[in-house]
Amino acid sequence: MTALQKTGGDLYVSVREVLVTARTTARRAVNDAMVQAYWHIGRLIVENEQCGERRAEYGKRVLPEFARRLTDEFGKGFSAQSLWNFRHFYLSFPIFSTAWRELSWSHFRMLMRVEKPEARKWYADEAIRESNSNATAPCLKPRRILRGMPNECHWDCGDPSTGIAPERLRAPWPQ
Repeated sequence: MTALQKTGGDLYVSVREVLVTARTTARRAVNDAMVQAYWHIGRLIVENEQCGERRAEYGKRVLPEFARRLTDEFGKGFSAQSLWNFRHFYLSFPIFSTAWRELSWSHFRMLMRVEKPEARKWYADEAIRESNSNATAPCLKPRRILRGMPNECHWDCGDPSTGIAPERLRAPWPQ
């Protein structure tokens, strides 16, 4: 019998719990830092480089070269398309709520496609309230919510094991 078996495995369970908690905390911290960085990059592109204007011509000329330089120094993740996404992120969320820090970049990429600002805010708040993770983010069906159509069924998890009551699945955002 090993020493670990003699302790009944309690040591292993305790150490495992510490490691799982540490990994989860680290993942959240990295996600939070990167989402904030993407928002600030978008802000810099819009405010500093474009003087606050939404000029597409600027991006066509400058962003590809800017993307190449960032990729050379920082690696993948800074393509011209990514920079456009960061810019759109800032334009979609010009005031970055501290409550939204719980959302992942995947959540924000989906939310950025919601046209109406009040609907976008409602979905962001709802995602936090429902504690959606990346695994459940697809429950926010892109079809109708992206157009901000409040009278449609927006949640389509289709699986009772999600633990969300069916009444909740059909609730539209308030007008």
